Amino acid sequence: MTGRLIQRAIISGTAGLILEDPEWARTWARYLVALQSGSFPQWYVDMILQRGERSDYTLYDAYAFSQVHTLIHTGWAAWVELHIGREPHCDADADGNNRALSFAPASQFRASFQGGAGPSDGWLEWRRPIQMQIESRLDITRQVTIQPRRVPLEVGFTEASTTLDHLLTEFGLARWPYGSESIWLMAKPDDSEDEGAPEPAQLALLGV
Repeated sequence: MTGRLIQRAIISGTAGLILEDPEWARTWARYLVALQSGSFPQWYVDMILQRGERSDYTLYDAYAFSQVHTLIHTGWAAWVELHIGREPHCDADADGNNRALSFAPASQFRASFQGGAGPSDGWLEWRRPIQMQIESRLDITRQVTIQPRRVPLEVGFTEASTTLDHLLTEFGLARWPYGSESIWLMAKPDDSEDEGAPEPAQLALLGV
């Protein structure tokens, strides 16, 4: 799904849910205020959504951010930090980004940056099972084993709707935000990949 189609789906879905139950508007307004006020750790926001200016956040950003936040904190998506010790370059510097990605542990992970207007900026894969973290509403964390696979890579600025789309359709995403020396890897646990993607209205949004 292209970025424009994702945005249309977000706008349509948000409007539909608000018409069905106006309380949704209050929920996403709370998320919007939390984003604008810096209530979430910046590394966590950047993992899901990164803009040049915090004031640019919109209600639609808050909607998509809330969905990804819920997927993570209900155990639908596991995550792990991969520290590579290099920050990303601009999109136009593909060679620089690929050189930086070569510092990922060669025996375990491989990554490639292409950039451009494609469905993602590249890909990241791992060739042996890895341990990732799962969180629950009770703030209980546990480790889960994720089998080898390839997931899309998004570098630098990105929309929360893009992150949400990758998770729901490709069951994983590697995020490398500007200013970060780490790649944040998110993936749906293997034992639940046969489950259909939940509809937004089925997600019990966490309070902020």
